[in-house]
Amino acid sequence: SEKELRQQRDLLEEKVEERTKELKQTQLEKVSQLYRFAEFGRLSSGILHDLVTPLTSVSLNLSLLTNRSKKINKQQIVADQELLEKVALGVTRMELFVKSVRKQLQKQEVRYSFNVVEEIKQVLQVFNHRLDEFGIKVKIEYGKNIKTVGNPIKFNQIISNIINNAIDAYDLHKTFISKNKKIIVRVKAIAKEIQIEIQDFGCGIPKNVQKQIFKPLFTTKGIEKGTGIGLYITKEIIEKDFFGKISFTSKENEGTIFIIKIPELEL
Repeated sequence: SEKELRQQRDLLEEKVEERTKELKQTQLEKVSQLYRFAEFGRLSSGILHDLVTPLTSVSLNLSLLTNRSKKINKQQIVADQELLEKVALGVTRMELFVKSVRKQLQKQEVRYSFNVVEEIKQVLQVFNHRLDEFGIKVKIEYGKNIKTVGNPIKFNQIISNIINNAIDAYDLHKTFISKNKKIIVRVKAIAKEIQIEIQDFGCGIPKNVQKQIFKPLFTTKGIEKGTGIGLYITKEIIEKDFFGKISFTSKENEGTIFIIKIPELEL
């Protein structure tokens, strides 16, 4: 009887432990989703600003075309073609921008081949306003267009989280010389492995907390700036979805380099 009771107790403990893990995972997934919406909220004013510019251009050029359509000659036809090209450019820019924003909010389980550099460029589109606000220049260094296989929405989220941290590093370092405000993104393929480095020259990560930055809910930022979930989610996606790894080097008042390594895969 005692043996049976011990077996039942052990079985119950296993079930409780398993259920606890499931609940924790469910909670983290919900927090992750809330985090994406919170970050979108932070960027929303800049997103609206960046959409207004091409919309204004499209509206003005269409207005000019409407007024000119009453009197058409050869010179005006050439001029109208130029206006139409400007309209098309504005619409294309808005389409690319909306696609980039959509990726910030979506949670789709898809897997296909995508261009790593193009995804990074789409992320930077979303951050244009914040980058301009802090006077930060971004440079992308790459030798070729590198592709891999996976979920581009989740890859988009990885890059967004780290770019966001790089911008915050300058926001927290307000005495930094403006001409040195830059973020360098390096993309290279080495022996079937893609290495992405994202470097800023901001405040850096204090040495005494460097071992904790990937822990959930840990943050060195104020409550209005950080949730402590971004880097944790980033690490989880890199390891579980892309079978890669993330590391970093950082010095206070000198900056941080995040290094992402994922396999270079083909369909």
